[in-house]
Amino acid sequence: MLRLVEAFSGIGSQAKALENTGIPFETVMTVEWDINAILAYCLIHKKTIDTSEFENLSDEEVTDFLSACGLSNDSKQPMNDKALALLSPETRLQIYAAIKNTNNLVDIKKVRGESVPEDTDVFVYSFPCQDLSAARFWQKKAGGIRKEDKTRSGMLWEIERILSEMKSEGSKLPRILLMENVPAITGSRYSKDFGRWKHFLEKLGYINQSMVLDARNFGIPQGRERYFMVSVFTGDNEELQESVRQFYRNNNLEDRQHGECFHRRELELKDLLRTDYSNPIYRQEAIEYQPNETPSRHQISLDNPLIYRKDGTTESVVATITTTQDRNPNSGLVYCEPLKEGKPEWRYLTSRECFMLMGFDEEDYERIASFKRESPDKKGIFSNMSLDRMAGNSIVVDVLEEIFLQFPAVREMQDRYENPKAVSPEEKEWISSFFPIFRWGAKN
Repeated sequence: MLRLVEAFSGIGSQAKALENTGIPFETVMTVEWDINAILAYCLIHKKTIDTSEFENLSDEEVTDFLSACGLSNDSKQPMNDKALALLSPETRLQIYAAIKNTNNLVDIKKVRGESVPEDTDVFVYSFPCQDLSAARFWQKKAGGIRKEDKTRSGMLWEIERILSEMKSEGSKLPRILLMENVPAITGSRYSKDFGRWKHFLEKLGYINQSMVLDARNFGIPQGRERYFMVSVFTGDNEELQESVRQFYRNNNLEDRQHGECFHRRELELKDLLRTDYSNPIYRQEAIEYQPNETPSRHQISLDNPLIYRKDGTTESVVATITTTQDRNPNSGLVYCEPLKEGKPEWRYLTSRECFMLMGFDEEDYERIASFKRESPDKKGIFSNMSLDRMAGNSIVVDVLEEIFLQFPAVREMQDRYENPKAVSPEEKEWISSFFPIFRWGAKN
């Protein structure tokens, strides 16, 4: 069974991908500070937020705990005590329960090497990408991942600290690391700092395998390129190092043909858009995503394609889902007759559609939406803005599935050299059934 740690876990696209693959796994720790993502993660992966175990706690005890956690209500800045006090006692208890139910350590800066569970198989870290944007560079704002600048994207170096502490304490390092970020991280502006990171991992005993993958090649109708780096622990075993390199050369997910052969599903955009407005929930969501007519919104209508048109035809893909659709450019516009006076004949993608375009099931989104509708505390919990942000900050589930499907084979290689008895009979059966799709030796 894979023991998974999700740093910067968001709404848990990593855990969702592993669930879909059928690979036996256990999430042993998460790290996420955004209260919206904390609640959403619990709703998606635990199906509910169970507060029953904690109802004997006073609101003061719950508030003191949350105040010390280092929470955020916008994923950018720490949440102050005044903002925490504005939430209802019930919502504070739900956040507390969600943290406990998902083994969430909340603040990456407070995570120590000793906090990482023993025998962690997969440690994933998708640190913030905001400071890698071209806009911040040209605006001469502090950006990048330079360690000394202490930017949000510089949270990468917290992972360096955690792994260094594990090493110095004699703890066993995670067997596989998985990093995700924007392709810009490999550009010339950041090459020195990112090279420093890769060199650090190599000194620890990892082999780094990099790839840029586009969601549209994995069955999702979204043009979304992201950089992934798999780091496999090999120590100083040169034979294992070569086996890992050969495996990834022969099973390169950047090879479009390989991706097309093995991805789980092929979704079409028309199947993900919710344009049946006889459904009162879909109708209300559409109304909320039809903006008011303004000069700036008119310009948006001129500059962005109609991905769903009046005659019912659709584009094949949408542009990258970002943290907001009310922007120029955006992911595309959906034709929609004005559902309220003063609205245009189009709308943005709804948060429901964005979640599905990130590979989540509609049932996952509906659990979140139901919580929003039923919550006694509407203020600051699951607004459309926060829902859009959670989708845009996530990772496409179907892409992760393909990456994770290679891990049992990598684990088998490690075990072959480290401890042949480490793989359980259940995993051996699963791996044996999956191995035929992999190419182990030289290509024919």
